[in-house]
Amino acid sequence: MRILPSGLAAAYLVALLVLPIGCLVRAHFPPETDTGGGGSGGGVGGGGGSTGGDRVCNSPDAAGSCAAPTGTGALCDPVCQTGNCQWCSDKCSVAGNGTTSCSSAGTGQTGDTCDIHEPDSSSQYDTCAAANICLPIPGTLTNHCFQHCRTAQNCPGGTACTKRTLSVRNGVDVSVCDPSYSKCDDAAPGACCDPVKQVGCPSGYCYLISPTTGGDSRTVCEYETNETGVRGTVCSSPRDCAPGWTCNPTFQCQQVCDLKNPSSNQCTYGGNCMQLAGNQYGYCPLR
Repeated sequence: MRILPSGLAAAYLVALLVLPIGCLVRAHFPPETDTGGGGSGGGVGGGGGSTGGDRVCNSPDAAGSCAAPTGTGALCDPVCQTGNCQWCSDKCSVAGNGTTSCSSAGTGQTGDTCDIHEPDSSSQYDTCAAANICLPIPGTLTNHCFQHCRTAQNCPGGTACTKRTLSVRNGVDVSVCDPSYSKCDDAAPGACCDPVKQVGCPSGYCYLISPTTGGDSRTVCEYETNETGVRGTVCSSPRDCAPGWTCNPTFQCQQVCDLKNPSSNQCTYGGNCMQLAGNQYGYCPLR
């Protein structure tokens, strides 16, 4: 029978009894233990040095600040990072067959390139850190870390929570935060990428984010796209449309134009640039 040091036993009992608001946090002892360095022997008449104690690893959401759904029956929650994982070494994520599971945590942060191991299987794991998942970028041979989410409230900087493909073979999508948006600023040229000229992104394509009811336009550098949606194509996000187009508030692909030059021949199907997405960029009419 395992006997816990008195201090750890008390902490463990408290962790089991306390139910913080939001996610349920389960503190537990991992199978591996951190015993620390053994103490050296004492001198004549002296006692030996102290030994290290077992390490207790709690869920990353130890404060219970993340609101997890109840009654799902899942082993763990990838958004809140709570549940029955070995938090000293693991994270909660989604496997290639669509099930939530505990897997080895990597070090890759949101936006970093990453590797996927055992893809499309129930044992799939990757090199991204906790709360992130490695997703393949369509049309490329690269993968990037994305942050798990349920709604936009889980995402930083006002970015959207959208579905992206995890496994084409199994038809598995996961909800993740979009890459960071940039706010365009007339006083600071280059503050955002240009969705008309397609410049300003280190790689991939620039998209206009809509809608923006006022103020500066917002754009985002997507890693890549293989979409070809143009005028009137049904869409759910800007990346469903071809570069130079975006998804309008009625979920149709609409051509992007430069409000600074509204009378130029920017619009493929005619008409002038309309201010519907901030001060810098707008839409061509749907005709």
